Amino acid sequence: LVVLHGAGSTELGPWDLADPRGCHGGLPPSLIASGKAPAVLSERFAVLAPYAENRGSFAREPRKKLFQFIDWACSPAGR
Repeated sequence: LVVLHGAGSTELGPWDLADPRGCHGGLPPSLIASGKAPAVLSERFAVLAPYAENRGSFAREPRKKLFQFIDWACSPAGR
């Protein structure tokens, strides 16, 4: 499962994705960290959450970068 965080605040760093009270609260990383996600999410899925630190979103990034990240994560090196 690839989670793209959208255009919230990105000044606090990637750990903000896991903060249920942060601006990314309600996304899978925060639900997993707070124990509110269904167990199957962390037991049967790899949750990838690239973080656009100090950027509004990934909208201005070349799509190629995200695809390279996903390819790496699915490769033996990323496992």
